[in-house]
Amino acid sequence: DKENQRKIFEQKRKTLQFKSETDSLQDQDETVKRKIANIKRWQNEELASYENLEDLKAGLKGKVSDEEIAKITTLEEGKKAVQKKYQLMELDVLAEHLQEMVKMYEGLDLKILTEEQKKVITERLDGVKDKLAEVPLQKKEIAEDKTADKGAKLGGKGSTDILGMSPKDWDTFFTNIQTGTDA
Repeated sequence: DKENQRKIFEQKRKTLQFKSETDSLQDQDETVKRKIANIKRWQNEELASYENLEDLKAGLKGKVSDEEIAKITTLEEGKKAVQKKYQLMELDVLAEHLQEMVKMYEGLDLKILTEEQKKVITERLDGVKDKLAEVPLQKKEIAEDKTADKGAKLGGKGSTDILGMSPKDWDTFFTNIQTGTDA
């Protein structure tokens, strides 16, 4: 009897741990959304503070290389440099979040899950690892200015993960990070 009670207790403990980690990941997701919203706000505030090209170049001193500043010949080019800086900040925040997701998924005790749940978690882990592997490529594209000008709006339908995001939402989210849009 004691052995059965111990097994039941252990199963309940693992289930609570899983729920706790899932809740923690959802809290982290909200934090990431707030951080990205703050980065967008900072970008908009910085862009609004520049009245002319000279102000913008002066504002970029110390934030981007002198070589990059020298290449800026129009206010529009300067604004793109500012946007690039903030896009890279967003990617850093997102990469950190994705790394936390990988740790959480890899730390799960899959013994407490059904075979279907195990399959879903494994697929999610693979998806998160794929997205995390894309971050350096996205940073390179931003640095080389190979991003598009417009992004899609989040809100795709379909099955969602524990973060409430469908595969289409994730694709759109990463595209928006790349392009610096918040449409």
